Amino acid sequence: MTETFILHAVLAPSLTFLGAIWIIGTLRFRRSSRQASLSTPALGYARRVSRPERGPEETARITGHEAAHAVVAHMLGLEVVSVSVERIGNSDGRVFYGLTHSTSESESLAVVTATMAGMIWDHLHGRHDTCSCDDVSHALRESLNLVSMSEKWMVPDVWDVAAMQARAILADQAGMVDAVAARLTDEWTLDADQFLAVVRECQETPPQHCDGGRGV
Repeated sequence: MTETFILHAVLAPSLTFLGAIWIIGTLRFRRSSRQASLSTPALGYARRVSRPERGPEETARITGHEAAHAVVAHMLGLEVVSVSVERIGNSDGRVFYGLTHSTSESESLAVVTATMAGMIWDHLHGRHDTCSCDDVSHALRESLNLVSMSEKWMVPDVWDVAAMQARAILADQAGMVDAVAARLTDEWTLDADQFLAVVRECQETPPQHCDGGRGV
């Protein structure tokens, strides 16, 4: 698959460096770090949030990218705490998940899949020159976390499975991604209740009409 090849090409150069960090660090440290970055917004972000001016094309790219993360996470059973397209530090947006402290293989794979979803959505819409360094870092770290849980996994296998899952969900839920992206265009940030309201609206609406007014 094209998306999987692109992800391998993007992620592989960073594997040696992050793998060394993984070996040196303990599993407890990595899980603690994972909780801080993926579960609850860090307090320091509050001073660095901004709403930059963006053109229509850039807005569509960023809202679609973040909406793809959130929708795939939700469909895989992860709790979406918030999704935002406000600039947070150097990042154009962020999705926060409510993760448990006792991580399972299925949850870890779901995080990898949701993390890859933004890049895959970009590629499906012809945006092959975009890559999020945050996404790459999180996908690699979570892949290594999954490998540490079971000998059946290797990092390329994790990427392949995650990419296939993300592509299938995005194809099936494209209208929901567009609806969330449309709401983000107006609201910039959705909390858990606001996000779930869009999800419920889409689940109760024929797929061809669930696009937030943007069209699939």
